This record gives sequence, structure tokens and C-alpha cells, in this order.
Amino acid sequence: MRKIATSKTLLVLISIIFTFSIYLYSSDVNSISGNSLLGNDKCIVEEKCQGNAFSDNGDCTYGESEDGGGNPIELIILISVISGGAVIGVATLLLIRRKRKRIQ
Repeated sequence: MRKIATSKTLLVLISIIFTFSIYLYSSDVNSISGNSLLGNDKCIVEEKCQGNAFSDNGDCTYGESEDGGGNPIELIILISVISGGAVIGVATLLLIRRKRKRIQ
């Protein structure tokens, strides 16, 4: 089901198992929202476009601002590296202390 409003607003697009759901070519200042984009290689593709706004397109976050603080996997990796460094540091200090006690 496709419904395209005359004010350049695409609404209620349900697309299943295609290469991409929405393809814009040389199409400027569109508002793309309220779509369910499932089973596609790419949810939205733009070529030679300017000023298009994207929001509320289900799992597709193409063109939306990343105010959430970045990719969660990057945060997990950062926390893991910091935690790993802390564990290594504590283990090193404990080994140094243990060797000093043996010497005395």
C-alpha cells in the first residue's frame, strides 16, 4: 500500500523484501515519515537530493539525528577496554605487593 500526498509528504508505506524501500533521485525538500520498512538491503536511498527530512520510519534510522549518544556497541567496547585496563592494573599491583612480602 502506497500513499503519496501532494505536499511532498510520503505516508504509510509498507514495503517488504525489496532491495530498498524508498528511492529518491533529484528530489528535494521531502518529509518522509510513518513508514514500515522491512526486509530490505537498504531502507532509504538518496541520490542528488537536498533538504529531505526523515522521521518515524520504524527500525530505519536513516537521516535521523543521533542525539542518543552514538552507537551502543562503541560504548560497550569503550567500557570493556577501561574495565580490562583497571583489572590489569589491580592485578599488577597485587603481584608487586606479593613479591615484596616474599623478599622481606
